[in-house]
Amino acid sequence: MKNLKKIIIIAIFFAISANAFAQSKDGHPTFRGSVKLPGNFKSSFDSLLITYWAPSFTGGSSAAGAIRLVTDEHGNFSFNLPKYTKPSLFRIYIRRKNQNEMIFDHRFFEPFDSIYINLFKGEGYSTAVFSGYGSEKYNIANQLDKIHKEYTDEYIKSRKVYNDLRTRLIYIEKLTRDFERKQIHLIENSGLDQKMQKLVKYENGQIYSSWVLEHHAELGWAKDDQSRQILKESFNRNRLEFSHPVDPVMDLCSVYLLELPGLLARGMEINSPVFTLESFYHILKNNYSGHIRDILLTNLFLGRRGLIKGMQFDNSSFDSLMREGEKLVVSPELKKRFHYRLRMVVGEKVFEASFIDLNGKTVSLSSLKGKVVLIDMWNIGCGFCADFHKRFKKEILPFLKDEKDFVYLSIGTDKTKEKWQDGINSGLYTSPEYLNVSTGNLSLDHPFAKFYDIQGLPFIMGMDKNGKVFFRESPDLKDLLDQIRIALKQTPFKSKENSALR
Repeated sequence: MKNLKKIIIIAIFFAISANAFAQSKDGHPTFRGSVKLPGNFKSSFDSLLITYWAPSFTGGSSAAGAIRLVTDEHGNFSFNLPKYTKPSLFRIYIRRKNQNEMIFDHRFFEPFDSIYINLFKGEGYSTAVFSGYGSEKYNIANQLDKIHKEYTDEYIKSRKVYNDLRTRLIYIEKLTRDFERKQIHLIENSGLDQKMQKLVKYENGQIYSSWVLEHHAELGWAKDDQSRQILKESFNRNRLEFSHPVDPVMDLCSVYLLELPGLLARGMEINSPVFTLESFYHILKNNYSGHIRDILLTNLFLGRRGLIKGMQFDNSSFDSLMREGEKLVVSPELKKRFHYRLRMVVGEKVFEASFIDLNGKTVSLSSLKGKVVLIDMWNIGCGFCADFHKRFKKEILPFLKDEKDFVYLSIGTDKTKEKWQDGINSGLYTSPEYLNVSTGNLSLDHPFAKFYDIQGLPFIMGMDKNGKVFFRESPDLKDLLDQIRIALKQTPFKSKENSALR
């Protein structure tokens, strides 16, 4: 660690020497920097990946884009981010052998930022040192991350030191308050304007999030009613003090708003082991307003954020509340996304479309009527597509091999037949056992993809024997087999052999 400190000091000196403090003249945030890795530099990593979003993004189609960079022989790089009028977020990864390794997570960038970044990644650590015009908010975020790690470490230690739950919760209350003061002191003395102080507090000051998650973890260890009551009292006594007050600038804190539904749901479960989606929905509906509520409802119904194990609901109640929630959403962009998502609810007729098989013949969805069809759209290079296929083939397909009424419709979206064929031959994304078709040269401009506004892969949908949707999520496989068997008019499969899916 002494060597790391020495490297950081040298990096700051050279960044200052490099005149990194000049303000960006055209309003496009500009970044320059260098990467330092141990060992042979050229073999250490392939490239840098920078992902960024428009202000107030909600994930999915709102993501603005990504930049992939190859550094020069000395590890130097430079890039510009879009000229937005409001602060937005980006993150940087190092790519090694087609795998992403994060250097730093979400950081706010603003117009006129002119930043020099020194990136360091060694065994067991990674860090970034920022200098230049606008760099203070980046370094404050770094320090907040450090405070958060120290807090988490102390919280974990407390489990070993205090066996008595009540004593441990009293200690954690003091610990949280002390670390909150550290954060506030750091932020208020940072020189950042009031708006940015709030933004980095919500987005990078993660102590409240950890406090909720750790309390929820305690719930799993509380085996008797008395322990659960002690936990509930501790949570409710401190919740208002430790939570972030609702503020209009919060709508720019996109990562925080992605996790907020989960935090609220876990708080509800601490207070009551059994609660409903409807009661949770009404908390979002009544306690938030404007664009913040739009984002939270989008994260709930389109991103399924906040749907935790203790929450009671079924597909019918979910779809009904989603229709009601869509009427509350004001943002035209988010309303449009609801419009497309409502086309996929269970019971809706699947859009009629045709695809091309390996022999150049047309295969229509209507020709598969009377079958239960799992629709899977993929392309070469999609890691999530490969992961879904691998797990489905291993964990679910063995139970469906003899089902004559089941069809796995594997839709390749690569633009050339040669590339699609390469994807099939690789065995990574599909199997000869499936019905393999493609979108031809249309890729995601195919009518099926346009109808459902498909912007990310894999896209998984289940079509029942009547041509209607019976399943549409980004599945983790825990109930997919049961959904397929129900569509096949069979009893859900819940034997011990299938316990790994649950």
